[in-house]
Amino acid sequence: MGHFFQQPQALAAELRKLNAQETMLQRWLRVASDAGRLTTPDVPGASAQLHSLIKGAAFWHQLMGLQPILSQTEQAALAERTADLFLSHSTASVKQ
Repeated sequence: MGHFFQQPQALAAELRKLNAQETMLQRWLRVASDAGRLTTPDVPGASAQLHSLIKGAAFWHQLMGLQPILSQTEQAALAERTADLFLSHSTASVKQ
């Protein structure tokens, strides 16, 4: 990781490669959006938002040694809260 601090061009190249690949999360979001189950016009943006919510609580603090790695219970609770938050803003309303 320190390599990328010294070589921002290398980091940019790696990010371009990662962003060019469709993840399973992006595929799920796209399929759900196309089916009308989610109101997510920007699938890559929604995917990045979800990743940011998770990494903000379960990556950066642990990487820097500021907090311990989350337990399985804490991981499950974080996933549940993150999904609830995202879906509360992105779930399409069902018309009857």
